[in-house]
Amino acid sequence: MRFVLAFKAGADVEFEIPEADLKRHPETMLSVLTADRWTGSAGAPAVQRLEAPETAEDSWSDGMDAFVVAWYARTGSQAIELPAPAELEDAVAIADWLLLPLGDLSEITLGGDAADGNLARKVRAKTYIKLREDRAKTMVAITETIENAPKQKYRFIFLNRTDDATYINKGAEQPFDRFVPETWRLTAEQLARTGSGESAYEWAQCETMRDETETDLEGFGFEASWKRERVELSGPRGLDFPPSDLMSVYAFRQVLTVTLPEAEPASKRRRV
Repeated sequence: MRFVLAFKAGADVEFEIPEADLKRHPETMLSVLTADRWTGSAGAPAVQRLEAPETAEDSWSDGMDAFVVAWYARTGSQAIELPAPAELEDAVAIADWLLLPLGDLSEITLGGDAADGNLARKVRAKTYIKLREDRAKTMVAITETIENAPKQKYRFIFLNRTDDATYINKGAEQPFDRFVPETWRLTAEQLARTGSGESAYEWAQCETMRDETETDLEGFGFEASWKRERVELSGPRGLDFPPSDLMSVYAFRQVLTVTLPEAEPASKRRRV
């Protein structure tokens, strides 16, 4: 079966997947498009065309068609290989769109020679995997904070290791919420489950991770948005007799605002 994937930017992509491979993975997007329950008695057309969603619009690169075809060709527990120069982060976006389960991302083999820049590609893949794992831990901390201290609005600030949360809150026009205490207060079990403020700070610098966090929180029924805010890290605030040359130090930090929306009227939540 031949497929054409259409993108707003760039040329369409064409590739072919054997029908036997499609039938071996019936719950994936491309298999569903060709299934009898979808195509009806007329059968599937010779070429299936699919428009890329916004989440995958910029994720298709050379090697991605070979990745998709190889994914379908796999049998049993055969390892997944990502050909060069396709990046793991992009492959995850494409797999999410086409409903291709990838399993443990650390077990995916990245093809290509070190001389072709593949070592840097492997490091980017490992970094991406760590950021995903750290973000998942932070989401546990954030959702537990929301459940344990319910209110209308939260302003979670993502602080660097050396930042003084107490001082920063003194200078803030609106107070910030913390989702994890200082690392030295955390037990090994807590660190393994919710991560640290430092690990949260690292992944919050990544736009992809921030977007995924918004999506997760909106899926839980909240409104969520990010803003890079200027905060006062240190200075004379709170000192009775500060030195005359002591100046305030400022920096930008990522702030996640989570808002609890009003419930819809009961009439809109009633089954018709």
